[in-house]
Amino acid sequence: MIFPLKCSNNSSNGSSRDVTRLDGSAATVADPVQAWAASIMDFMIMMPLGPLLMRELSLSAVEFSMLIAAYTMMAGVVGLATAPFIDRFDRRVVLLVSYIGFIVGTYACAISESAGSLLVARAVWGAFGGVSNATLLAIVGIWYRRRGEARQWEL
Repeated sequence: MIFPLKCSNNSSNGSSRDVTRLDGSAATVADPVQAWAASIMDFMIMMPLGPLLMRELSLSAVEFSMLIAAYTMMAGVVGLATAPFIDRFDRRVVLLVSYIGFIVGTYACAISESAGSLLVARAVWGAFGGVSNATLLAIVGIWYRRRGEARQWEL
């Protein structure tokens, strides 16, 4: 069963509005899960490509581990840097901007030709991927919190 989501618009009057797709239809719980799965694919893609990347780019094991760690490190740094003020913006806008950056980082990884450009591309990918993951979990958390509040009245 797929449930419609509500998302706070962070306005001063505390009103809320539906989370909608670009075509105007209502968003569902499956939408954030699909976007979150896209960022999980990072680890499923990089690890099997390890021997190929090490051979083609003449990387040592330490340099390859830096490529892997760039995503996670930038996700953490940008997450900590944006945490104090990210809630001032509408989650839908934050998700859209971060997912566009995630797509740009993914494309940059695809066209990188050297280890240095791949490292920078993975850092960009991680910076936007970390923010999009946190935003996706916040959107899903809103729905479950409201569902829990509704269940209180049932008991």
